[in-house]
Amino acid sequence: TGKQAGLDAVSALMDQMTFIYDQSLRLTSQGVNIADIRHHIKMPASILESQYSNEFYGQFDTFPQANPIYNHGWFSGYAEDIHSLPRAVQAGYMVKLAGGADKILAAYEEAMENGEYLWAKELATQLYYVEPGNDAYRQTLANVFRRLGQMSPGIIARNFYLNAANSLE
Repeated sequence: TGKQAGLDAVSALMDQMTFIYDQSLRLTSQGVNIADIRHHIKMPASILESQYSNEFYGQFDTFPQANPIYNHGWFSGYAEDIHSLPRAVQAGYMVKLAGGADKILAAYEEAMENGEYLWAKELATQLYYVEPGNDAYRQTLANVFRRLGQMSPGIIARNFYLNAANSLE
């Protein structure tokens, strides 16, 4: 399609990658936790004007955490990230705190009905880690993974979600 069209395509992709990289490091330097920076970066309209700046391959919100970690190592700089409970132990405490698995399952169903899929994923994950062999819990997690995969514009995130759902089933 011509030299200029190629240059425009590459420039659009580099602009979006540079923006995410710069904002990730800026926010980390301002003290924003690495796990939260994805919630603070909004791609400007000027970058999104290009047809090549899209989320087909990778979603914008899946890239920010990689930049500070790459530059700073595994440790976020926050004391709460130094040690953690094993997932199964943490899930057991959370289920107990919530008043039992039935209450978490009810909250999961409500979240799914309300379209609160990330919250539903967190709830289903707790159920799964408390009892990974429970077919009903596996299916709840598979259902929300499938929904998130169907909603994901990026092929990488979609692939992970849909394959995780298939694996659980």
